[in-house]
Amino acid sequence: MTRDRDGDGQIDQWMLTIDYLPIWYKRLFDFLPLYLAASNGRNLLEGRQVRFDNESSVAAFRFLHECFARGYAPRQTFQGDVFLDGRVAAQFVGPNNIAHLERYRPSDFEYDYGPIPRPDAATGQRVSYADPKSIVIFKTCEHPREAWEFIKFIISRRNDLQLMELSSQLPIRAGLLEDQRLLIILSATQS
Repeated sequence: MTRDRDGDGQIDQWMLTIDYLPIWYKRLFDFLPLYLAASNGRNLLEGRQVRFDNESSVAAFRFLHECFARGYAPRQTFQGDVFLDGRVAAQFVGPNNIAHLERYRPSDFEYDYGPIPRPDAATGQRVSYADPKSIVIFKTCEHPREAWEFIKFIISRRNDLQLMELSSQLPIRAGLLEDQRLLIILSATQS
């Protein structure tokens, strides 16, 4: 899953990239999705305690360790988009990546999305996580009631398609998989 493309004896193409820069949101694109996939969506929090010492957490850390130990992931960071540059075959991304790839990919660049890898022993439906974007009404807002009405309007069920077209974000609400109206909208956008 690695390759020396130019024959200089140095690996310059990897299976995947794991961005380990100490930026708070990077955890959403490495350990957390692996943990959620391995645990069938189990929360790391139990009451007021964080529980890293469990089978799913160990499996996620073992996967990350193996990727670095076997050289499947580079131990360095790069400038630019390593996926579009062809230096990595896969990366963990959120839905906002769709617009980025469509805008910057070469015309002959083909890609697809797939589920987060999980241990072979994992059972049940595959899960992932929501990449929520917050909406805030500042205390200094001159028209907070009108702002709230607009927020309710833009995130309402009747505006799901517009929200997805503008932001590449799925609505976040209970019962999405059972919402026939949303499933019809999703089917239409994939055609």
